[in-house]
Amino acid sequence: MNLNATIFGQAIAFIFFVVFCMKYIWPPIIKSIEKRQKDIIDSFAAIEKAKQELLITKDQTSEYILQIKLKAKEIIEQANKNKDQLIYKAKQEAEIERKKILDQAKIQIDYERKKIYEELKIQVIDLALASAEKIINQSLKNKTINNELINNIIKKII
Repeated sequence: MNLNATIFGQAIAFIFFVVFCMKYIWPPIIKSIEKRQKDIIDSFAAIEKAKQELLITKDQTSEYILQIKLKAKEIIEQANKNKDQLIYKAKQEAEIERKKILDQAKIQIDYERKKIYEELKIQVIDLALASAEKIINQSLKNKTINNELINNIIKKII
């Protein structure tokens, strides 16, 4: 056997094998590798996009929670303000009602006092007249003294 012919035959077979592999085997493998690389790159891009969206959503959520807290605080403050206003208004209304009741009671007391005063005045006058009548009946001699006494009593009472 000739070493040169064998090496030459092996070289030609190797070249055919390389050409065959480059034409029929390598393109699908390269295509598959490129597709896999593209899928991996797309996956990384999707992951990065999802991270960005997550950060944006997180920021929006934090901002929304902050707004909700502020709104809740405003609502609580408004409720406290309304409560204070209602309490103040109720106190004012109660004070007005109290004054009204006291004024009515004072008017009623004054009316009753005047009524009792008039009744007592009438009773005192009646008693004075009865006393005067008895005095007149007992002594007709001292007519002028009795008249002066009666007039003085009546003037003091009235």
